[in-house]
Amino acid sequence: MDERSQRQKLAVLAIVALGALALVVGAWTRRDEVGEGPRIQIIEPDGGAPGGLDDFSVSASSEALRATPEEQAPSEVVVHVCGRVEKPGVYTLPPGARIKDAIKLAGGAKPDADLEAVNLAARAEDGQQIYLPKVGAVPAPAPPGRHDPAASRPRRAASAVRVPKSASAIGPVNINTAGPEELDRLPGVGPATAAKIIEYRRAIGGFTRPEDLLGVPGIGEKKFAQMKPYVVVR
Repeated sequence: MDERSQRQKLAVLAIVALGALALVVGAWTRRDEVGEGPRIQIIEPDGGAPGGLDDFSVSASSEALRATPEEQAPSEVVVHVCGRVEKPGVYTLPPGARIKDAIKLAGGAKPDADLEAVNLAARAEDGQQIYLPKVGAVPAPAPPGRHDPAASRPRRAASAVRVPKSASAIGPVNINTAGPEELDRLPGVGPATAAKIIEYRRAIGGFTRPEDLLGVPGIGEKKFAQMKPYVVVR
């Protein structure tokens, strides 16, 4: 092989080597630009933000709409104030009002009212009956399922004679506004009869005279004769 042929061969090898080197450098540079791991494409939902934020907002709104009325704070508190107050009846109080506020709204307590029988500082609850008894009267039982804070403290002894011999001993009982406890103190009336009186009173829209008690199931002439001296209709 002559010198010219050898030079041509070396030139071809040099060109091939440079081409191979260029390919290696190009491939390495492209790898750095793209990265070693697979490419990840984030596809957003149509008309919404990434990650389903719109769906979350709808879900949160639905949870708020499903809140029951019991979980929402009442806008007003309606209570029934009865017993030894000047103006027994149903009154509306603002949320957070106390028992003393309800009694004040009912005209205040009468002179013979037992203010120690109720917790004046307790919050009034919607639908609650607030009964203020007379001094020495039999304590009114707490409604089922509700704790009575006053029941845990000592009470004054009740009178040994539950049924008085004269109307002046308890004062007249207005059968149109009296609660179960007041009616229960009438001669011949127990819890069952008191409940029937209230039920009958609601059915007829109120008593117009004491004799209307004869329409209450379980009250006959004899029992009515015992009750009559102690009842009034107002």
